[in-house]
Amino acid sequence: VDKAQLPGNVRSVIDGQQRLTTILLINVNLHDEIRRRKDKIQGEEEEAFKWLYRKAIEVEKRLQITFEQDMVWGEGDYQWYPCIIRAYADQWSRLEDEAKYKSPLAAFVHGYSRHIRGDDSKKLYKGENSSVEKSNIVLTNYGVIRGQLRQLLGLDENNQSLSMLSLKEVTKNVKFQETILRGEFPEDVCSILLNEGNVDFKQLIGLVLFANFLMDRVAVTLVTANNEDYAFDMFESLNTTGEPLTAFETFKPKVIETVGLSEYEGSPSQTLIKPIENYLRKFNKADDRHTETSRFLIPFALAETGKKLLKRHSEQRGYLRSQYDKGNVPSERQSEERYKFLEHMSHTAMFIEDTWKKGDKAFESMTFSNKNVVLMCMDLLGKVNHEIAIGSLVRFYSHVQLASSDKQDAAVLELEKAIKTITAFFAFWRGSGKTTGELAAQYRELMEKGFEQLGNQAFCRCSENGEPLTVLTADRLQEALRYVLKEEGKINCKEDWITLSFTEPVYKDRKVLTRFLLFAAMHDTTEDNTEPGLRSPGLRGVLDMLSWEKWDEDLEIEHVAPQQKPEQPEAAEEQINSEEDIYGKPNLIDCLGNLTLLPKAENVSFGNSQWSRKKELYYILSADTTEKQQERLEEVKNRQIVVPDTTESLILERKYYRHLSAIYKVSKWDVEFVQKRSKRLAELIWTNIAPWLGIENQ
Repeated sequence: VDKAQLPGNVRSVIDGQQRLTTILLINVNLHDEIRRRKDKIQGEEEEAFKWLYRKAIEVEKRLQITFEQDMVWGEGDYQWYPCIIRAYADQWSRLEDEAKYKSPLAAFVHGYSRHIRGDDSKKLYKGENSSVEKSNIVLTNYGVIRGQLRQLLGLDENNQSLSMLSLKEVTKNVKFQETILRGEFPEDVCSILLNEGNVDFKQLIGLVLFANFLMDRVAVTLVTANNEDYAFDMFESLNTTGEPLTAFETFKPKVIETVGLSEYEGSPSQTLIKPIENYLRKFNKADDRHTETSRFLIPFALAETGKKLLKRHSEQRGYLRSQYDKGNVPSERQSEERYKFLEHMSHTAMFIEDTWKKGDKAFESMTFSNKNVVLMCMDLLGKVNHEIAIGSLVRFYSHVQLASSDKQDAAVLELEKAIKTITAFFAFWRGSGKTTGELAAQYRELMEKGFEQLGNQAFCRCSENGEPLTVLTADRLQEALRYVLKEEGKINCKEDWITLSFTEPVYKDRKVLTRFLLFAAMHDTTEDNTEPGLRSPGLRGVLDMLSWEKWDEDLEIEHVAPQQKPEQPEAAEEQINSEEDIYGKPNLIDCLGNLTLLPKAENVSFGNSQWSRKKELYYILSADTTEKQQERLEEVKNRQIVVPDTTESLILERKYYRHLSAIYKVSKWDVEFVQKRSKRLAELIWTNIAPWLGIENQ
């Protein structure tokens, strides 16, 4: 920008944009009404009209300098600058080719400057000479303000004022006249105001009075800060009703300033910024916009430098500005590093928008070797809010975005392996009772500097406290997370996992994870012919539970022994004692061995039923043909056992619940069997997902 073209005393507005814009629109409205009406009385010989004409000219000029500045010379209408423009969208200049007024407000004001000096200046200004779209909020609000002013000042046909003093009362109030006009009304002016007629005169004097009141009696307080960071900190600490800008919204001008306003449009930097803007633009409410900004900036900082970024706006702003400045990078590399910084930030926003909590819509443009598993894993991670892992996943997602066409498939495969690795790690960590706080600390260390025993190789893009990985691979991620499981999670083998998990009341506070563990346990299993009631590994494809289609079904977690102890019916003493044993060990109710999966309707209808009834219902649902289901249904009914209507409905749907085929063969649901089943399920989970961590089955 040519500094010689700038007006004097330019200020950046951090807070108050809406108030200043509203005042400006009011002033333009008043100026437009006064200048047109004063022209109608120009040349009148009566002293009262001459007096009013002079007062109108005086306040008209005072209003004018609030929305445009005369730069003494310029090409045509470009001699007059809009007083408010939008940084990096607009540009002041006396030269037509250099001046840019693209923002709605600047375009509107510049349009008005052209209007009052054009051939149609006698007409009411409605924004038609500006480049602002008719539907724009600036034009809409300008119309609302014009309507309110006309009603307030009695400019409508009924000529009635809503809230201002009537002109007759003003005529009698000398103090009011002196306060507003710094002098009394002449007698001939009072005479006109006290008598009928002269509507144009009365409307104009009402406008002049109101405009002078606005200019002299409405105060705008200017608080100046030494720099922009101080200004934002002050605004956030004092602001209670406004909508503070997000850290990204304050960062974008920094990018434009660095690139240059004239070069920014169509630049590589703008291309990278657009996906972030598109993502955040979806959130109209200020609170939502701030939440989503934090949601992508926090994992971005972790992926970029391993930084633990907090939700404080000031910290987020400072991080973005300092990292983008690249003060610690040689000058010849700064431009390249700034580009990579924006590129990584853009990929983070794209990852969250395209994949996080998107269900089967995630990764729509990518082809995985087993997308069913990928979608299931991503859905699990999203539903448990495992956002600490986003930083790691972004690193692999970014590699996919950057890969050349001949390396695209390999990069997608690495991303797929990383997703499965993180899912398995999360399942083993939380399934064994470790906390999310401990988990987050391990991820941060991995991203920031890596682990000493593995060579201190950080997984972030540009580590400040360690050496970044020379080559990012899923194998290195597996190695790192296996190390964490071993050293911090105390899980080094299948036996460790079984010992830590089989009595863990995982359902109590980890319901989504519990559902996943049950799916993983039952995947590709069949009945164990040597251990009635248990399942054992089967052939690949025999029972595909690790797939999106299965995960998306309405299968819910069912407590075999109900969470609440059922009322005791007439039953065998052995059965009663068995259930009493289970309820004597509270953790056992919510552990894996007491849980299974049922359709939602069945889960509700089974309720607090005792084992003697539940096993019969499992018996019906596990039949592999409609004929067998009907036969079993009649068989159970003949034993005088009530079968819910929902069970019969499921039979009509011809659904086969193979995972229930073993459970009904247990004669006694007691502590011993629940613990045995829990260990078996834990073993099956290990068999099916430990390979995702690069662990060979023992």
